[in-house]
Amino acid sequence: GVPQRINAAKLADNALFNPGSDRTGWFEGLDYVPLGTELRIDPAGTTERRYYDLYSLPKVRLGSDAEYLEAAHGLLAEGTRAALRGARRPAIMLSGGLDSPQVAAKALAALPAGSQLHAFTFTPEPGWDGHVGAGQFGDERPFVEAFAAQHPGLVTHFEDNAGSGFDAGMAELFFATGSAAINQTNFSHFHALWRGARAAGCDVVLGADYGNFTFSAEGGWGFPEYLLRGRWRQLYLALRHAEDDGRSFLRRFLALCVLPFLPAPLWHWQRRVRGQPDIFAIASPLRADYAQASGALDRARRAGQPVRRWPELGRSSEFELFQRNDHCDIMHGFEQIYGLPQRDPTAYRPFVEFCLGLPTELFLRDGQTRWLAREMARGIMPEAQRLEVRHGRHGAHHAGRYDRRH
Repeated sequence: GVPQRINAAKLADNALFNPGSDRTGWFEGLDYVPLGTELRIDPAGTTERRYYDLYSLPKVRLGSDAEYLEAAHGLLAEGTRAALRGARRPAIMLSGGLDSPQVAAKALAALPAGSQLHAFTFTPEPGWDGHVGAGQFGDERPFVEAFAAQHPGLVTHFEDNAGSGFDAGMAELFFATGSAAINQTNFSHFHALWRGARAAGCDVVLGADYGNFTFSAEGGWGFPEYLLRGRWRQLYLALRHAEDDGRSFLRRFLALCVLPFLPAPLWHWQRRVRGQPDIFAIASPLRADYAQASGALDRARRAGQPVRRWPELGRSSEFELFQRNDHCDIMHGFEQIYGLPQRDPTAYRPFVEFCLGLPTELFLRDGQTRWLAREMARGIMPEAQRLEVRHGRHGAHHAGRYDRRH
């Protein structure tokens, strides 16, 4: 019975790349219940109690690397078995990275002998010019095919979304979610994968979206942390091998180890002095006068947006942002559109709690990022994939789609 009136403040915040709080809903008078929170409603009013806080959990400290790896493998396998419960014909969204292939390997190990796992991967459409940014690759197919060659139970499906627009499926997703999240426009190429899974008769879709925030986090927060802790060797190696960073060693040190400690006004000032791009001016659809008058600009600045500081001081802020960007609503939207449930073993709570409690050295060690995920991947995937430092570029052929619209 609540009137459907769009929350203009939340819409404006998202247009400034600010996901807002974990309470604010998309419609006036409707809010989210924050994770780990209990609400009691009675005639006297509403009381709230926070019964679970992911960031106050104890640290995880084990005796050796072997123990950490054994525990990580065990929890990820446990989460994968839980995700497969009741499934007869599972599918997985498979990339050429470190996360979903490890979930795929755990799923194949958990399925009855002789079972198949259908894997769906998007690739650039024909005619793609091959252009990607520094430190990226645009076609996941070679890595997926090499991985599949090691795992005969994997049935690969490649979708190139040829001929579709960059906004394919957006209207359906808007209606299914009732939201307009800042990252919703990045999911057009997933529709073909979901259609493929449904056409193949699959009954559950596995994903690994939380992998980047759990076992395969890059460990960028380690730069300032190693400086504070006096871990000079680790700091030196991390700076020396910083990926896709052509700056001098001194400039890397200042940017990655010193600038993160600046107060927000000084941090933004130094960006302006150095002529760094204004993300608001480049990409936000809001008029500058409305952004100012509506308070959206002030809210964004208080939240450190629209330009996020990197590296972060500590790990929790990055994970917290992931939880506040309406990603779960988007996933529920796909479930509603295609009638298939999606489950993410890397979001299995015991696994998340374990990974968030781990020391930084398990993520950024000896100059290597994502150390834990790479060690877990030994023997599971080809070495070229395990040691690849470039990131897959989702929607690498978007430029061609823009051209078709003009």
